[in-house]
Amino acid sequence: MSREGMRRLRLIAAREFRDRVGQKAYRLAIVFGMILAAAAVVLPSVLGGGDDGGSGPSSSGTVVVAYGAEGAAAALTVDELRRAGDGVRGGRIHFVAGASADAARAEVRKGDRDLALVVGGSKARPSVTLVSRQDGGGELADQAAAVVDRAASIARLASSGAAGQQALAPASITPEIVAGSGPTDRAAGVVGVLGLLLYVGGLLLATAYGNGVVSDRTNHVTERLLTAAKPFEHLAGKLLGIGASGLLQFALWMIAAVAANAAAGHGSAFDGVPLRLLVFFPVALVLTYLLYASLAAILVLPVRKSEDVGPALAPATILQIVSFSFGTTIVAPGSTVSSLVHTMSLIPFFSPILMLCRLAGEAVPAGELAVGILGPIVVSAILLRLVAPAYARYAIDAPGGKGLGAVVAMLRR
Repeated sequence: MSREGMRRLRLIAAREFRDRVGQKAYRLAIVFGMILAAAAVVLPSVLGGGDDGGSGPSSSGTVVVAYGAEGAAAALTVDELRRAGDGVRGGRIHFVAGASADAARAEVRKGDRDLALVVGGSKARPSVTLVSRQDGGGELADQAAAVVDRAASIARLASSGAAGQQALAPASITPEIVAGSGPTDRAAGVVGVLGLLLYVGGLLLATAYGNGVVSDRTNHVTERLLTAAKPFEHLAGKLLGIGASGLLQFALWMIAAVAANAAAGHGSAFDGVPLRLLVFFPVALVLTYLLYASLAAILVLPVRKSEDVGPALAPATILQIVSFSFGTTIVAPGSTVSSLVHTMSLIPFFSPILMLCRLAGEAVPAGELAVGILGPIVVSAILLRLVAPAYARYAIDAPGGKGLGAVVAMLRR
């Protein structure tokens, strides 16, 4: 595209952005969306009573306890750890007995357990190996270590009458990291939430673009703009302008949710979640919008009224549902990524969500990640080039018709 063409594209994008941002409904949606996003984060903890500092196990974390040598169970028993956990502030951990040290490590590796304690030594000198995945266990590991120290002190006092510094000396705790074969529990949960946001965000933004294309045609805006800009420039500029305004709105909602999460004391919500997963999410959202908005430009070709945009976008919606369903159902703690998922993550219409799923449990090679990012961009450009001539032919009025047959007929004329 020439420099002059790029200038016209930027002008159209700026016009679309200003028009949408300047609407009162847009600003109200930002305000109410931020309030709802913050409330969705804060209310569950408020209504649930929050952390009352009470004792006893909870679902906040499960630690499996196993023993590294015969007779080592005499050092720190599961019951002793449970009783010690009652007296540790914030240490609401559920301790369960494990079959063996190797089995406990395997459970952590697969994501079936959050942590494992492999106990050895004697009551006088207990030694504990704290087994976790790549994230180190986060806050849960700190709580488990505090419980072990308390249990060791109580056990020394009860067994030998040791007092003072000898009784209160910290237990010997050795950290051990096991390589997981898939995402952690928390990473799998975050993928489910982010996948839903991708689906909803992509659907809303693509629908907004389809409505914008139809609205410009029915209000004769397209006719006027095509006298000053080429069809592709108009479509691409509109794509960028509407996308920028929608993504800004979406970003402010997310910021409100994160701020509310931090203010409510839930700052550890992303412990155990790979940073690469969080970094890729906004990229995946942009790619999802580009793909499905470009597809929407084709699907709304025969549409005459804004109320018909939703039904016209049904094929795109179905494709998004399939991508979301397939992507989120393959993510399970400890699950490995199959060769089918590897292949499908390189297909543009599946790339955003499936790359997100892969990044939850593994580091994707740079070449494959580049394909997953560049593929949707290239396909979006091809779709806009394909529809541009038909878009110009029907700038004044669409011939009507429904379904993919009507779309194909318009593209072939």
